[in-house]
Amino acid sequence: MAEQQQRFDEFTRLYNGERPHAALDGDTPADHYKPSLRGFPEALREVEYPAGLQLRKADQDGKIRWKQARCRVGSALAHEVIGVEELDDGVSRVWFGPVLLGLLDERKGYSGASKKGFSQWPPLQSPSGPAVRKRPYGSPESRLIRAVVR
Repeated sequence: MAEQQQRFDEFTRLYNGERPHAALDGDTPADHYKPSLRGFPEALREVEYPAGLQLRKADQDGKIRWKQARCRVGSALAHEVIGVEELDDGVSRVWFGPVLLGLLDERKGYSGASKKGFSQWPPLQSPSGPAVRKRPYGSPESRLIRAVVR
């Protein structure tokens, strides 16, 4: 591992400090580098939510419990606090801090018990409208797209 690190360090020194780049008019990246004036915090602040939101902590799989069922918010949010804002029409907004993750339509109901014995809500809906589904790999349309890309 130490030998690979030495190779990487040598490559980085050569690439950034000696090798001229056409995009930089023959200069090296080191000629243009300036350290940031902003410091990077040792720890990030806790995410804050306005009063009135129901707070749930996502589990290790990125799911929260909401009204007797689980709702997937994403594995990137595992162990994070998520806010749920109930609206009047059976739809809830799901938030991570100031970011609207999606809409949970409770009118669609949740599915029965899964493998682990928990009921599941349908996936969150995009706040910007219906999601465009990808065509299954191997469908005629995907073969056409791959053929055009090649």
